Amino acid sequence: MTASARLSIVMREVERPPNGITLAVSEGRAGGLHFDVTVTPTEMHIAFADRKGPSFACSLQDLGNAMATEIDEMLTGKRGHAHD
Repeated sequence: MTASARLSIVMREVERPPNGITLAVSEGRAGGLHFDVTVTPTEMHIAFADRKGPSFACSLQDLGNAMATEIDEMLTGKRGHAHD
C-alpha cells in the first residue's frame, strides 16, 4: 500500500465516553501508554486506559471531508477546492 496524502483534521479533547453505539474497537500504545480506539457512527474516540485525564475524539464527517478534498486534488491536480 502506498501513502497518497496526509490528512489534517481537528482532534478535540473530551471529558466523556464515546458518542453513540460502538461499531469497532482497537487497541494501541503511545509513549508506553495503552489506549483504546472506539469508532461510532459519528466519531473516532481515543481513551487512555492507564491514566486519568481527557480522551480525544475526531469527527468522521471531518475525516471524510478531508479525504474527499485530497482525492479531488489528486485527481484534478488543483488545490483549494472546498467541499460541503
